[in-house]
Amino acid sequence: MFGRRNTLLFCYTTGGLFGIVTVFSSNVWMYLILRFCIATVLKGIGLCCFVLDFLLAATELVAPSKRIFVGNFMWLFFAAGYTVLAGSAKLIPDWRILQLVLTLPYIPLIIITYFFVPESPRWLINQKRSEDAEKVLRKMAKVNKRIISDDFMERAFNRNEVCKYKRFEPLIKTLVRKRRPLIRGPD
Repeated sequence: MFGRRNTLLFCYTTGGLFGIVTVFSSNVWMYLILRFCIATVLKGIGLCCFVLDFLLAATELVAPSKRIFVGNFMWLFFAAGYTVLAGSAKLIPDWRILQLVLTLPYIPLIIITYFFVPESPRWLINQKRSEDAEKVLRKMAKVNKRIISDDFMERAFNRNEVCKYKRFEPLIKTLVRKRRPLIRGPD
């Protein structure tokens, strides 16, 4: 359905739009609803896109010796963001201008995501877009100074079952089944 790039672009675009609309809130209820929408989008970016996709993509695209540094370096942006938020709130007393200033970083994020974040090769293979997946894999191999054999590509693209779960129902049943023993605890 949706890949890494599409999900990131959707979250950044809707987050930016909700942020801009929040500036024009006419009452407290409108402000609270829009802030809830922003929080929902940010949680989607944080959990799904950043941790699972963006962090993994960043570590996929660097040499193995630099992966630990890049993975840890990415988390510094959260700490810096909280620090900038506190300083910005002190310097900008009007909440509408503060909201607009905090929303502006979405614009470069949308541009960076559109031009530089590759789609997940696994998702591309699952969507039967093997040519695009091969381009992404070859780019990753080039960045990591590795050579991908044609045999590897052939095996990767000719698998009968790329993704175990084609629908959501078996996935949910499996998750519920595995969670039950954790809820029950020891007998």
